Order: sequence, then structure tokens, then C-alpha cells
Amino acid sequence: MKEITVTELARGLSDFINRTTFRGESFLIVRGGKAVAQITPAPAGARTKDLPAIFASLPPLDSDDADRFALDLNEVREALNKSVTDPWDS
Repeated sequence: MKEITVTELARGLSDFINRTTFRGESFLIVRGGKAVAQITPAPAGARTKDLPAIFASLPPLDSDDADRFALDLNEVREALNKSVTDPWDS
């Protein structure tokens, strides 16, 4: 990770952002000889458009799993309905 000063960052912010974005470089920002922050590439995650492929790659639920899943959902729904109160009913 390359060290840069706050002044260097201020003068070349766009360049440092581009280098981080397109080259994956990381920078340690230093002020008065002490590290104060760092710039690193943001972690990549799944995009919404990738979800159908992700779901398709999962193993199918067998009937027992589906039944247990449905029971779990019903328990959660019942618990939520009991815990939610309407402030206007008071």
C-alpha cells in the first residue's frame, strides 16, 4: 500500500480514485507522519441481475425441506404479528 500525504490526495483526488477503481491500488493517507485514513477498492458483491443464476445454481428443496421451510415461515409470521402493536390502539 503506497503512502500519500493529505496534500497529495487533495491535489490528485480524481487520479487516486481512478487508480483505485481501475487498477485496484490502495493508498494510506498520512498527515503529520501519522496514518489517518486509507483508500482501498470497495468489496465486490453480487448484483441484482446475477440473482436468477445464483438461485438456479442452488440445489432444489425436497418436499420435506419445503414443508419445514413453510412451517418456519409461519412461525416467524406469527411471532411478528404478536410483537407488533399499533400505537393507535392504546
